[in-house]
Amino acid sequence: MALPLKDNLPTRRIAITTLSLILINLAIWLLWQPTLQDPNQLVELGPPGEAIELSPAEAFLFTNTGIPCELLTGRPLTVGEVRLLESGDGDSCGKSPKIATEGDSLPLVPNKNVYLAGFLTMFFHASFAHIFGNMLFLFILGNNVEDRFGHLRYLAFYLLCGIAATAGHALANPDSVVPTLGASGAVGGVMGAFFVLFPLARIFSVVLLPLPFTAYMPAWIPLVIWFAMQFTPLVGEHVAAWAHIGGFIAGVLLTPLVIMSIRPMRLDPEPPQPVFVNAY
Repeated sequence: MALPLKDNLPTRRIAITTLSLILINLAIWLLWQPTLQDPNQLVELGPPGEAIELSPAEAFLFTNTGIPCELLTGRPLTVGEVRLLESGDGDSCGKSPKIATEGDSLPLVPNKNVYLAGFLTMFFHASFAHIFGNMLFLFILGNNVEDRFGHLRYLAFYLLCGIAATAGHALANPDSVVPTLGASGAVGGVMGAFFVLFPLARIFSVVLLPLPFTAYMPAWIPLVIWFAMQFTPLVGEHVAAWAHIGGFIAGVLLTPLVIMSIRPMRLDPEPPQPVFVNAY
């Protein structure tokens, strides 16, 4: 694993979109997500008499984040599916407890817009380390990609990569009822774009394995290592690896299309020059 600290690529303009995305993610983490609330406090979700007690953070996840089962079925999770999740069955989509009650078939969050949640989920994070890592990669690599794409194209590109990441995770885990969140897929798309645009750019990185050391290296090396890690247990047990993979692949595939959409700079016509004729 390598953490980028800086690169050697200058930019022509301020990365307004990248900085705005970082500020939005931080504001949501601090002001919207219940990150600082008492974890022992409990709230209830579900129909009266069948409600499930959850911590504020858990209730927020089920209410606002993308969940593969919901995205593929187009409906909110049922109380029964969440009860099975609490018992350890994370792939309980469409299932019901063996001893079911009338409320188990009712939605946990009746008014949830599952597709809006699937979009917003790229702006939520699970921990400080999670948001710090994502925003670090976005800050180091995003400014150069934005400089090449332009502000609005870059924003559309970022959002499309985030959507592709959520879709990739859902398709790879169709029965999962576990909430998924994070900007890693969208940032993975930015990494894919950087890989296509600047593979030989020098990135100063802290390499954490096997022993920490710092080094300047061509960008393609840490990016290929990061991508390859997604297919190994090194990525971590509760990491949505297919969201990372989907976002990175989307970034690689979309980058040539974005470049093709950029009009070449228009040059002012040269003033007419006098015509010289040699007589012979």
